[in-house]
Amino acid sequence: MDYNQENTIGKLKFFRGYRIPEFIELSFYLFVAFIFIYFVAVKLNKWLFLIVLPIVWFSKKDYLWIAFFFILMEMPGGLFSGGLRDDPSRLPIYSLAPGVSFAINELFILVILVKSLVVKRIARNYSPPLFQKELKLLLWLFLGLILVSPLLGMSMESMSNVFKLALSLSLFYSLFHLINNEEQLIKFLKVMFPFAFVALALQIYGLINGEQLIALVKPGVSAVQGSYNISGKQGTWIRPIEMGHAMLITFTGSLFLLMSKRHNLSKQYLILINLISFLVILMSGTRSWFVAFCLGYLVFFFLAGERTPKLIINSIVVILILLLMIRGISVINDQVKNALSRIATVEKVMGGDITGGGTISRYDVRAPKVMEGFLSSSVILGAGFSDLFYKYSDGHVGYHNMLLNSGIVGFMLFLYVIWKVLRFPFIFSRKFNKQNKPLLKTSIISLIILLVINTGTQTIGFTPEGVNRVVLMVYSLLIINIAVKITVNGSLQQESLFKR
Repeated sequence: MDYNQENTIGKLKFFRGYRIPEFIELSFYLFVAFIFIYFVAVKLNKWLFLIVLPIVWFSKKDYLWIAFFFILMEMPGGLFSGGLRDDPSRLPIYSLAPGVSFAINELFILVILVKSLVVKRIARNYSPPLFQKELKLLLWLFLGLILVSPLLGMSMESMSNVFKLALSLSLFYSLFHLINNEEQLIKFLKVMFPFAFVALALQIYGLINGEQLIALVKPGVSAVQGSYNISGKQGTWIRPIEMGHAMLITFTGSLFLLMSKRHNLSKQYLILINLISFLVILMSGTRSWFVAFCLGYLVFFFLAGERTPKLIINSIVVILILLLMIRGISVINDQVKNALSRIATVEKVMGGDITGGGTISRYDVRAPKVMEGFLSSSVILGAGFSDLFYKYSDGHVGYHNMLLNSGIVGFMLFLYVIWKVLRFPFIFSRKFNKQNKPLLKTSIISLIILLVINTGTQTIGFTPEGVNRVVLMVYSLLIINIAVKITVNGSLQQESLFKR
């Protein structure tokens, strides 16, 4: 059954095309992981988790297992967190020798890397990304920085960090192989979309109870939740930060599919997913993310062109329902007001106060320290992955951290690659049919959002904090690559029909 045939089934249903079985399947795996970690002895759960790896190897649903480990690393409700090796309630770590150990998510990355290299089915279906040459330039830069690092001083700990970085960055290879076409991307997005509702539910739970879900199994623990004071008001407000990386995927993925007709999801469902994802980010009170998502909307409506009025009309009912929900649920209403009060400090930054009224320390405290490290480095190639880098590194100032890590040459190379990637959709939109132009152009939104967030916390470069940020970088390139493929293939099909 093709996309057009599927699209005629249940046409009046709001949730048509929603892959309930696969979301339930993924939820079941997450529930089993929860049981293993919190209710099974550590020695046993380590062996039980290893069973997942051969399942991943033989599975044809690579997108489902990528989503599974991605959600585990998102720590929903604070679950699956724990940084200390001897913490019994964390994802398993396996020690192979003194100083050599792997977390289960790292073993997963190794498995899908080897699978991408040797499984013939995947190799047969693979076509290299359009910007393969640009990615190879960054690979050469990465190798060059590794060679420079020992000259600046490199301990065993720094070497271990480089190995883990290289493992994470291998996702640029494996994910491009495993999610290599439109169908696989849509399946991945469909299984991710319901987590927008999960994230909102977890935020409401945290606001009502004053603690995350993890406190039910680890009393007193709060893994990712923060708090902030609001200028001019007394008291401290909770920041319910939940699954932000997943929300970037659900937000941009829903916008992408709103421009595509090659799926069977209703527009109202996609709009709801999109608005819920935005609401989750708004309620977190995270300024750089909020500004980035707002800019994402502006870019989307600008590039959607003639489709914009129709999309706005389709959105009206969903927006009204969401506004009524915000007004009707006091805990959401109060949090939105508190978050907006904090986000309003961005105006002070734009007015020249880099401290945001004393609420931001990134640019007057953190950035100068990073630049001190940069000036102590090789400058041309920065500090690489040396001890100097890890001494001065600060992921709260993304662009400064990139400069410290890769120097002037590396920083300029990153800008060049990003510029080339952003240009691809516009170059192809001039060459091929008009129908897919909005899809092509709006495919850049995810990368634009990452570039904006990088002003506040590193989401671009070799050293973003956490594997999920590497996944976001790959996803942002992947969605552009697939949009171009859709356009090119569609144009070739039209030419073939015309010749007949």
